Amino acid sequence: ALDLSSNGQLVSKMSFNMEDITVKQIPAEICTNYKLQPNEKLLSISVPTSKHKDDIGLVGILCSPPNSLIPEEKLISDPITLMESPPPTHKLSLILHGKGGHKNYCYQAMLAQELATKLGIYSFRLDFRGCGDSQQNEDESMGRMISQDIEDINLSLDVFSNGASFEEIGINLTTHSIVAHSRGSVAMMRWAIEEQKKLDKGEPNYRFVQNLVNTAGRFNGKLLLDGLKIQASPEGYTLNQYRLGKYQ
Repeated sequence: ALDLSSNGQLVSKMSFNMEDITVKQIPAEICTNYKLQPNEKLLSISVPTSKHKDDIGLVGILCSPPNSLIPEEKLISDPITLMESPPPTHKLSLILHGKGGHKNYCYQAMLAQELATKLGIYSFRLDFRGCGDSQQNEDESMGRMISQDIEDINLSLDVFSNGASFEEIGINLTTHSIVAHSRGSVAMMRWAIEEQKKLDKGEPNYRFVQNLVNTAGRFNGKLLLDGLKIQASPEGYTLNQYRLGKYQ
């Protein structure tokens, strides 16, 4: 889990035990704003550190290369089918949304299909906690926090690197890239900083991702608040979020 130390730095408290995590395929109807494609699964990943143990967890869509879903015997006997799309790799792209976003907005669903059908790359596009179809924020009074986003990123990376342990994934995947939009880019870069700190200290649980793709990262939040003419209250700023099919 991740939290803030007394000096405001993000600190790692623990790593995830795969035995404490469940991955389930959930009904497509739960996806509030998108029709799943034949090579996609709607998954729920439990959050072992959450106080909301019975909630739905992280919800996201696993998009697989088409040839990975075809029996090997058919691919061997039918070369035309084999050549319709590239062979599947063991690579994963983690796709992150921004503030007010969700797993299927903007370019995300299109990118997932392009990676799968043209490059043979798996992808997982998730709803951060407090967003889309995922479970509520840990602290509803604070809302979505960067430290929580980083924990969601780490949970996703760890689950898919151990994907063969989960029936609904069935393959260990190496995260080849993180593609993040807007506030998601801020979470991605803060995640990378924390991993670099681990590397500098020689810690063994360092996670490395080769490609970090920033699209429209929000590195000056004041400009966004000023542009939207949002006024602060004594408790801070209150922003709407796309959640369970509507902005609220």
